[in-house]
Amino acid sequence: MSFFKQFPKVEYDFNRMGIKQNMIDLFRSVRPLPTFLDNYSAYKFYEIKNGERPDIVSKRLYGISDFYWTFFVINDFLHDGYRAWPMSQEDLDAYLNKEYEGYVIETHPEIVRTGDNIITEFKNSIAGRFTLGEEIRGATSGATGTLTKKHIDMNQLIIQNVTGTFVGDPDANPNVTELIVGQTSEDSVSTYQVWKFADAPYYYYDENAGTGAVQKIILTNGGSNYTSVPTVTFQGDGNISPTATATISGGKVTAITINSKGSGHSTLNVTITGGGGSGATARAVLYPDEKRPVSSASHFSEDSIGGVARSDLAYVTYRDHEFHLNEERSKIRYVDPNYIAQFVDNFKSTINE
Repeated sequence: MSFFKQFPKVEYDFNRMGIKQNMIDLFRSVRPLPTFLDNYSAYKFYEIKNGERPDIVSKRLYGISDFYWTFFVINDFLHDGYRAWPMSQEDLDAYLNKEYEGYVIETHPEIVRTGDNIITEFKNSIAGRFTLGEEIRGATSGATGTLTKKHIDMNQLIIQNVTGTFVGDPDANPNVTELIVGQTSEDSVSTYQVWKFADAPYYYYDENAGTGAVQKIILTNGGSNYTSVPTVTFQGDGNISPTATATISGGKVTAITINSKGSGHSTLNVTITGGGGSGATARAVLYPDEKRPVSSASHFSEDSIGGVARSDLAYVTYRDHEFHLNEERSKIRYVDPNYIAQFVDNFKSTINE
């Protein structure tokens, strides 16, 4: 059953010449009452598998593909349409490569005061500086790129279409930075750290303020000579340890699937043993259960961000955030098959009132 075939039609004079045409009344909208959504006997939950389209899920749950549209009616986050449907891993990777192309330049703002405590300068702050669309150039490296976004709370300049390599890596060279200059605005700040856009901090959080669950396992080395499936184990703190299963092909570990995410972790190591082979390694990506974002804009120094010591800080990357968001969208409500006919009839009669 096509979704829009259930909508009433209205006559509309597009050219205002007295010639009316029948069109579907797309301005009609019907949403289920909260009492229905709160009725656990009326709906169930389903976790969308990698790459499943709405019509495929409908076929799996109801035996026919016609009821795909019901998912978009009863799930609030799907009211934006198909663009809110969870992406396959392949589509998500392609989206990340396109949306997060380029680099992030993070700065260290510093409030400069006189001996009388009068503020004279907000050194290295990007607020009110630089113009979107202008070319940014590194004074030392000669690297260039186009400024496409500014995240003031995170002190981040997003630079795309980059040529060369901007300078800034406090872990490798803590005292080596460079001045970057806007070629139109002539504004300038010193770099602190340069990240690939997708791997830059989406936000910082106090690592001691909450712990998390494993959201993704990234295979870093497939190893060799595996003749049977090895065992994946986890070591670290936490209330509940996650579990996962490895997949092998051609003597290598090709993937690791999470069976349960565990909870309460701030550190977690992955070990792959057995199976007759060796060399396979992986790392776990944790997403905090309790997130207390720390804004860097208000207070940023060499030793702290937002008043929290750097040693107590962790961060969620843009990549991790998008992965977590996609994972959350894969969990949907659906109408119990015993109620689906009644739901469709009620929707059709209500939309045509």
